[in-house]
This record gives sequence, structure tokens and C-alpha cells, in this order.
Amino acid sequence: MKWHFVAKGILVIALASHAWAEKISYPPIFSDIPVQRFSPIEHERFDLINLELKNLISNSKASELNNSFCASGFIFSDGKPLTMVIWENKDRLYWWRGSEGELSREQSLTLFFSPASDLKNSVDEDAVMISSTALKHSQAKAAIDYCEKFGQKYLVPPFTPEPEKTDDDEFELEDIEGIEDTQKLKVAQ
Repeated sequence: MKWHFVAKGILVIALASHAWAEKISYPPIFSDIPVQRFSPIEHERFDLINLELKNLISNSKASELNNSFCASGFIFSDGKPLTMVIWENKDRLYWWRGSEGELSREQSLTLFFSPASDLKNSVDEDAVMISSTALKHSQAKAAIDYCEKFGQKYLVPPFTPEPEKTDDDEFELEDIEGIEDTQKLKVAQ
């Protein structure tokens, strides 16, 4: 008799969680259904989004313009997060997994190296999908509409990018630090 109540309880919980997942609005661009939506700035893997956007802009040589972005984060049933970032100026959708390790957070280039989809040149509805990042016209439109409704907007005004460090710059710094340490040793003796 007790197993009957336990089975019903498990069934109710499973149905409730399935219904809850279906209530979350999401664009039809995912093969898996997201179970939660979040603002990227509020998630530890995406909280450096402002720096990531600036690095994306710098590396794309577009820092002289006002750049508009829209981003929305999702968590899937396996617990993994993903943020879709739409660069409105470039008609690009980035599939960003975020920054995990200390080095990737320090460099803030994970968005720049993320897979991207071309929203302007999406494919016809009956086309064979050759690329895993290709989107159909309806998917591209749905992603844009979704982000307009639920996403976080970012506007990055024109800026002067920091000069790139070269290997020579790092070598010179190491040399200088080594010289100072040697001089300290001589003084201490």
C-alpha cells in the first residue's frame, strides 16, 4: 500500500517538474529544453560579460562604434549553463558557455572564441542543415524576438582598446624583474 503512495508522489513530482520546464519560454533554437532562464551578469560563469563584450569588440576591430548586444542565459536539464549573445550590429548569435577557470576569467576571451551563427544569412526552412551553428530563418527571427522580450540589453560605446601585449613585452618585464632581484641580492650582501 505504501509503495502506491510513493509511486504517486514520484509521478506528481516528475509531472510538476516537466510542466514547470515547459512553462519557461525559450527560443526554438536548442535541441534540449532549458529548465531555467537567468541574466548573465548574475551567474558566476558569465558575470564578466562587460569585459567579454569589450574584448569581442576589440578583437573584431569594431571599437569605434556604438555596439549593441542582447544576452539571455539558460540552464539545461543536465545543469549546464549557456548564454546566447546577439551582437545586433553584426547580426551574429554567439553560443557562449562562459568562463570557468582562473586563466579564462583573467583573459576574458571565451565569448570571442565561442561558436557563432550568422543571423542575417540564415537558411531556408527546407534546407539541409550542414553546420551545427546554422539557423533557419524562423529560428533566427525567434532568437531575436525572444532576446528583445526577455534578454538583457548591453550598449558598449566607442572606446580605445588597450594595446596588445607582445611576447617581447613580457620578456622585457621578466628581464627587468630579474635585474631588480639581482641588485637586491648584491645590496643585501
